[in-house]
Amino acid sequence: MKRVVLSAAIAAGLGMLSLAAKADSYLGKVILTQDGYSSGYGGEFRADLTYAGPPAPFNVLGGVVGVTFGPSTATEAIFRTFCIEQGLHDRVFYPGHTYDGYLVDQATTASNDKWTHLESATAALYDAFYQGVLTGYNYTNTGSGLNRQQTAGALQAAIWFSQHDDATLAGAIAQSGIAGNGMAEDLAQTFYDFGQNPVNAATHTVQVISLRDGNGNYAQAQLIETTPLTGSPPAAPLPPTAVMGALMLGGLGLVTTLRKRPGNLTQTA
Repeated sequence: MKRVVLSAAIAAGLGMLSLAAKADSYLGKVILTQDGYSSGYGGEFRADLTYAGPPAPFNVLGGVVGVTFGPSTATEAIFRTFCIEQGLHDRVFYPGHTYDGYLVDQATTASNDKWTHLESATAALYDAFYQGVLTGYNYTNTGSGLNRQQTAGALQAAIWFSQHDDATLAGAIAQSGIAGNGMAEDLAQTFYDFGQNPVNAATHTVQVISLRDGNGNYAQAQLIETTPLTGSPPAAPLPPTAVMGALMLGGLGLVTTLRKRPGNLTQTA
């Protein structure tokens, strides 16, 4: 009987661990880098995604028209991305740090996160950018007009406003590093209007990667363009607090059961 009780308690603890790992689809490790085209507090970022284990749960689509996206293999993907929020409450996001990346379905409300869902306008803007067809975006960083960083700031402002991260476009512009640049501010309005037009709906799958630190705390949410998911995603790493909590609850169940049946301490069959 003691073995049965012990097994049941351990199973309960492991079951809690399993539930903790099913929140979102775990992808792997993600590093965001500000490599010269980020503007203000936003993108354009370079994202390096190393999958938790091949095969990859999806393929990152390649881009065109002068945008270098890098390899998309069974173990790694490099792509350009923007954030859909300026920050998460009192949590701090550090470019260059490694985070755990979780894929969140665009129809899913993210708990403990500022954003509630991916707006269709945001998906349209990122899809056009990613496919290299967003009119006004300086992909080649050449010419006498706005440079690539400035157009990135305009797009980031449009995305933040589309996601209701700011109450006004002017507020988003103030955070995107282009305030005072009339051409860039006008472009932000143009980008926003583009996203709001149903004719420009995304034709590819745009999704959100939720970045979290080693304790499972939300750090940031980034955009990604993918083909449909295939197969089962890898198991998510559990933060130390979740592991200890589940094991303690499992142990509590064991102690409670043993107290109810004191004879179990001496039984061996």
